[in-house]
Amino acid sequence: RPSRAQLACRTHEVTVTTCKSKNAGSTCKALFLPLLIFLITGMGGVQAGSILPSLKDSVRYYLSFDTGVEPDTGSLAVREVASAQFTPGKVGNGYVVPGGTAPNVLNGVSYTVRDHPLSTPGALSFWLAPVSWSDPEEVDGRGSIYLLRLEMADGAKLLIQRQGFRTTPPERKDYLIVGLYGLRDFGAPVQCLGGTKGWKDGDYHLVVVNWNSSGFTLSVDGNAPKRVEFQRPLDPARDCPPGRDYTLTIGRGDADPETTLLDELIFYRRP
Repeated sequence: RPSRAQLACRTHEVTVTTCKSKNAGSTCKALFLPLLIFLITGMGGVQAGSILPSLKDSVRYYLSFDTGVEPDTGSLAVREVASAQFTPGKVGNGYVVPGGTAPNVLNGVSYTVRDHPLSTPGALSFWLAPVSWSDPEEVDGRGSIYLLRLEMADGAKLLIQRQGFRTTPPERKDYLIVGLYGLRDFGAPVQCLGGTKGWKDGDYHLVVVNWNSSGFTLSVDGNAPKRVEFQRPLDPARDCPPGRDYTLTIGRGDADPETTLLDELIFYRRP
């Protein structure tokens, strides 16, 4: 199994090649390369549950899942554990996310968060691999898998989820969705859609999300980023005020018996 440093080098090479092959312009060079190089190099600097001094100020939370659900870095506190199943992951062990039977029922693990990630510009990254996803050619609809659900004020939430459904047969839509839902004065939900077409069980995919007060960006597997703008700027004092507890959940949904492997989850204090 490759080390974190090897993963950093390989992903850096893939990213540079992708941008060059697409003749990417200044947007790709200015926004995408520094972000992804920083994030993946950051993972290369994480060794055996410790973070190099040069990265400590940038990493907000780090969960390797190598020895359990407890965080390796950061003030996350385990709140509830509905499932604690692990298997060899991209690096060390990974966490097996159950498919779930209902979106409002915890089927994975939840954490208490006080230092809210969206209170400042930041980023997150993780490796994702289908374990037993249904064949999209054999089902009309896939359930929702809530990989990450981060509570905000007034019942709002940030969701990273997989959904799949058939629109007009035989047309198929299979999505990896990053969305903000329920914020006051936001109007319709803000969603950034990535595709999961062709994803196979056991194949790993790198997911990178970064945000600032005006919007967020999604990139999958080093491909060109997709950016969505908010209808109004995020207001931390209103949308995720300090001095209270929030819940970060890994694993809710209604996609049983499908399972997914999540590994090397990192939240950063900078985009």
